[in-house]
Amino acid sequence: MKRTKFIWAICIIICLCNCSKQQDSSVYVVDVSKDYPELKLNIQDIADVTYLKLETDTGYVTKSRPKCISENFVAVNGAGQGEILIFDAHTGSAVSHFANQGNGPHEYLYTNEVHIDEAAREVFIHDSFLRKIFVYDFEGNFVREIPAEKSGRIYPFGEKEEFLSYDFDERVKEPEKPSFSILSKADGKLLKHFEVPIAGNVHNLMVYVEMEGGVFAYSADHLPVVKTEGGYLLNPLSADTIYKYSYEGFCEPYIARTPGLASMNEPVYLQAGVETSDYIFLNAVSINADSEEDMFPGHALVYDKKQRKPYRCKVVNTDYPEQEIELNAHVVDHVDRPGCGVIRLHADALLAALEEGELHGTLKSLAQSLHAEDNDVLMLLKFK
Repeated sequence: MKRTKFIWAICIIICLCNCSKQQDSSVYVVDVSKDYPELKLNIQDIADVTYLKLETDTGYVTKSRPKCISENFVAVNGAGQGEILIFDAHTGSAVSHFANQGNGPHEYLYTNEVHIDEAAREVFIHDSFLRKIFVYDFEGNFVREIPAEKSGRIYPFGEKEEFLSYDFDERVKEPEKPSFSILSKADGKLLKHFEVPIAGNVHNLMVYVEMEGGVFAYSADHLPVVKTEGGYLLNPLSADTIYKYSYEGFCEPYIARTPGLASMNEPVYLQAGVETSDYIFLNAVSINADSEEDMFPGHALVYDKKQRKPYRCKVVNTDYPEQEIELNAHVVDHVDRPGCGVIRLHADALLAALEEGELHGTLKSLAQSLHAEDNDVLMLLKFK
């Protein structure tokens, strides 16, 4: 598993509200101590795949992961400071761009999350540092400002005029009481607040290394909230259960890991990823602080919901067999379309693969029109 190095002191992420902790026969069980047989899957068998070439033009240069993909638009950070670029989600053509980053009125410092309201043609930019949500039209004209009472990530809450928020403040103050909130999309006010204590120790995926000049913190990538059809998977590291929280407000145990964290001398953490109608993709991750190559070794798992069996997992792309596909939480994290995901394909990597004869089908045809400095090609997935 690739590790992501961040120097950020982070307590642990957590679970939600009044989720029942009782397990029943409907809960899927994964034994993280077992070595499962491998299941190889073609991405085309589990998703409808299309490729979107983002137009490269003056003022529309990006090398960033999309910040939001709605039904008809793609929003992404541009090369300029605080720049937001908007593309057509069907053709990849440039639509509009603006940059309102600064210290002035109606300006954001950071773009933690971006969401698009297509009906109103408005762009919501969440700045968790300022605890505000700035709303602009597609041309970047200021529309309104919404105070966000909680400093954390926000997620659109279905068709409701609400956001689900993971609360950073409470996580730092009381990590044993993970906290989520429901915020009004209209005025940012707190509608509901949920706390769930964690039994046992509070865990995190951090390694601290003393070096000349101080102590450096290395963190494995982990998202505590994962989009799924009809709601979210809540994936607290310190719990032995992954919960499903629906847009209707129902929270239920969904995936139980065994053995429990408290019983393991060297814990293995289960991370939720993409869910389809037949499969749940997961990662099992541990910590090896002595390794210089990989401090967070892990392997991909997939749970077959029909067979009720876990497997080691390998996902391949028939259009690009050498491509490594990880159906982790980032694939669906910034896609507001239900049951959809995105994977970035860099233009220079595609050109190199084309030269080696590794591309096939529509991806090969698309790559023949690329230049090395072009914007990314987006692999859009509609899961079956």
